[in-house]
Amino acid sequence: MQPKESARSSAGTVSVELVGLTKKYGATIAIDNVSLRIDRGEFVALLGPSGSGKTSVLMIAAGFSDPTSGDIRIDGKSMIGVPPEDRGVGVVFQNYALFPHLRVEQNISFPLEMRKKSKDEIAASVGQALRLVGLEGLGRRYPHELSGGQQQRVALARALVFEPTLLLMDEPLGALDKNLRLQMQQELRALHRDLGTTILFVTHDQDEALALANRVAILHEGKLVQVDRPLNLYREPHSRFVASFMGDCNFLPISELHREDGAWKVRIDGYTGSVPVADSDARSDGPSELAIRPHFMQLDVAGTGGGLAGRVIDAVFLGQITEYVVEVLGGTKVIVRQISRDNAEFLPLGSDVGVTWSWPAARVL
Repeated sequence: MQPKESARSSAGTVSVELVGLTKKYGATIAIDNVSLRIDRGEFVALLGPSGSGKTSVLMIAAGFSDPTSGDIRIDGKSMIGVPPEDRGVGVVFQNYALFPHLRVEQNISFPLEMRKKSKDEIAASVGQALRLVGLEGLGRRYPHELSGGQQQRVALARALVFEPTLLLMDEPLGALDKNLRLQMQQELRALHRDLGTTILFVTHDQDEALALANRVAILHEGKLVQVDRPLNLYREPHSRFVASFMGDCNFLPISELHREDGAWKVRIDGYTGSVPVADSDARSDGPSELAIRPHFMQLDVAGTGGGLAGRVIDAVFLGQITEYVVEVLGGTKVIVRQISRDNAEFLPLGSDVGVTWSWPAARVL
């Protein structure tokens, strides 16, 4: 389990490929023609709400379930019909799935014993795995004698000890409290940097996906709706669903799209003047909305900066930020997040304000 420089140098080589993957349960389509390429050494998060098909994809990749149609290939070889133990895939489940009657070192050694490794090889690999996850000296304990975070580390060590081609993780941090979860995210990032293991990580937590993954693949109702780097997903969503699922987002109805002074601009009812938009956002194929993240919006208390006229209807102090809910356009509500400052006045409910933003922060959807 040494750091794998070869994994880093071979980045760009396809390690895992889902090809037209479809899974049906009777008339219900759990996965609908999903295709995805994962490069060797890449960390990809499969993100989506409950029931979107995430775990179904993972179970097929692991070999615990067969697709209705399509293929899954690891290093170019089809895995259809290949049993789980012959795929070279490590799996970490949400509930860890540790053997309660076996000690920590026995849990970790289990995959090596199934592969008929020698006692010396097993002892060396288990010791290294314990050091890797920070559990030196705890190998003789039973799972019930460990904390939740320590049990999670045992499950991770067991999945890594045989140096799998692919590591599958099914919401492994879901049972941890917030602080421990953040700590484990840091440790997972460090492990991935050190080992270069290819990882497919299933989660419904947007922050977790953004924090961990090189790329994020978003599933919605069994379909793959967008795959991109975290920054691009957040700033350049392709649909209203992606924009809203990747964090809070305000949506303003657009009344007109037109060319003005050589640039595309949109009109919003109640907004003074036209709002520029990127050429790539210009579309005339039906009703559109302007999507703007709350922290890209500003409040103009003096009301001299133009923008949308509104009224503060709710305000919450959240420590580093203060979150305001402003009613604009005769009923549309937008969220505005301002950095909390010692000398800043907390706006009372009912305050008349203007809502502005810099145009590059807005997307037409």
